[in-house]
Amino acid sequence: FFFFYIFTCIPKQTCSCKMRLLSNTIRRCSSSAAAAAANITKKNVQGLMDTSKISLDPSMIAANDRLKALTTNLRRFSSQNAAMDDEYGNLDNAGETYVYDGVFQLEKGGEIVNPEIRYKTYGALNEGRDNVLFVCHALTGNASVHQWWQSFVDEFSQDYYVICANVLGGHYGSTGPMSVNPVTSEMYGMSFPDVTVRDTARIFLDMLQNEVGAASIKGVVGGSFGGMQAIEMAILSNLESYGPEVRGLIPLSSNAYHSAWQIGISEVQRNCILTNFENNPDFCPTKNLHGLSLARQMAMITYRSRAGYQDKFARDVESNKNKWQVGSYLDYQGQKFLSRFNPTSYIKLTEQMDTHDIGRGRGGIDKVLNSLNMPTQIIGISSDVLYPPSEQQYLYDKMKDTNGDNVKIDIIESDAGHDGFLLEQTEVNALIDNHLKTYE
Repeated sequence: FFFFYIFTCIPKQTCSCKMRLLSNTIRRCSSSAAAAAANITKKNVQGLMDTSKISLDPSMIAANDRLKALTTNLRRFSSQNAAMDDEYGNLDNAGETYVYDGVFQLEKGGEIVNPEIRYKTYGALNEGRDNVLFVCHALTGNASVHQWWQSFVDEFSQDYYVICANVLGGHYGSTGPMSVNPVTSEMYGMSFPDVTVRDTARIFLDMLQNEVGAASIKGVVGGSFGGMQAIEMAILSNLESYGPEVRGLIPLSSNAYHSAWQIGISEVQRNCILTNFENNPDFCPTKNLHGLSLARQMAMITYRSRAGYQDKFARDVESNKNKWQVGSYLDYQGQKFLSRFNPTSYIKLTEQMDTHDIGRGRGGIDKVLNSLNMPTQIIGISSDVLYPPSEQQYLYDKMKDTNGDNVKIDIIESDAGHDGFLLEQTEVNALIDNHLKTYE
């Protein structure tokens, strides 16, 4: 179904996604949106990110009204299919804000003036300031771990100071495309500079050192995109002496570099959002909610497994309309996503994921992994087709050469697919707990 959708439903005229060609067009997006964005990014720290905060453009308001009506019609379907629901519920941008003092230089040559990072904490920092357990969220997550991994907070915040931060370029409070550029006083939009996973890892370490005042980090934990950040933080700290010492690493369903398979999936999702660009020079991706809905639907296919979809939906048809149940499920997930994310951040964050390559500028991946000598627990999901277990096995094989018994790998048997790193919380938490007890 996934490949059928790609090759039959995406227009042949879809744009090439060469982002630099978009800059001049995007700057023509209304200045009123920038004023609204200023209000959004500096206020409303508490509360849900409803659709009114994505844009005040009249066309988007009308589109959102139509989407709300569709979502209402789909609620009955949602309640019947909770077992295949989105891994996230309602997310907000609550938390504290770290403001980087000065100009943050980016790996690709750009810069951001006084970038902000929204973060959330649980538990208490101990007297030695060395019990920090840092959690890196996935592509569309936020800093409020309790909203998508409550069991982690319950289990670990008694002994550790649990911290999570929204990624640079994200939707939930950190500086990103919907923020106002202090240099131009206009919303960044598609002019938001290119950020790499390594950039995000660096500013997180800056925050932990300068804002939190951590002497060292007990461990960094992250799944998927979060796993990439966690690995980069460990490398920056241990091999390049950047920021406080990271003493342990726990990547879940992640890898050493973003493969052609993963980049290709991201590219088609971006094309869904940018598909009108070539035929309409005034097109602004920020307004393309329909394209974002399609991108999310495609992502939801890759986040689960064939067995999971077959067990839940088989070839069942909705009784009140001539539509496959799996189609209704994907429609619902696509519309639901629009209430909590924006198209431009989705483009920029998937591009950030595509930069992931721990060997870049460091002599190659094997050299880095062979040099990374620290307690490491690698976790994968048996049915993950997006970040398959072979990629976690690769991490393990290369690190074991020098780490020996200091590195462990566990592949959890589950039909949940890639989302298993969030859905199989009992097993994941147990592995993390066992790992943390093996070192000081």
